[in-house]
Amino acid sequence: MKNHKHIAILYITASLWMVSCGDSSIEEKTQTAKTDSIPAFILKKENLNKEISFPGELIPLERAEIFAKVTGYVKNINADIGDAVQKGQVIAVLDAPEIIANYAQVNSDLQTAKSKYTSSMDMYKRILNAAKIEGTSAR
Repeated sequence: MKNHKHIAILYITASLWMVSCGDSSIEEKTQTAKTDSIPAFILKKENLNKEISFPGELIPLERAEIFAKVTGYVKNINADIGDAVQKGQVIAVLDAPEIIANYAQVNSDLQTAKSKYTSSMDMYKRILNAAKIEGTSAR
C-alpha cells in the first residue's frame, strides 16, 4: 500500500507539472498575433533578351579551286582560309627558279636575234647603196 501511495503522488506531481508547462506556451501563442504579409513588387515592361548558342560549322555557298599557272614554290601567302578576298587581289606569290632561268635564256636569244637583225640590215643598206652606182657589182 505504501507503494501505491508513492505511485499516486508521483502521477499527480507529473500531471500537475505537465499541465503547468502546457499552459504557459498556449498563453504565449495567443499573445503574439501573426500578421499576414506577402512580398510585393512593381511590374515593369522590358525587352526580352535571350541568347542561345548551338555548336555548328559554316559551309560556304560557293567554292573556288585555285591552281597555279606555272610550277614553283610558294614565297608569300597574303590570304588565309576563310578570309574575304576581292577580285584581282593577290592571294599568294610564287617563286619559280626554272621560269626565271627560262626567261634569262629567252632574253639572251632575243638579244642575239636583235644583233643579227641589225648586222643584216646594215649589210642590206650597203648593198642597196652600192647597187645604185652604175658599173658596180653588188653581190
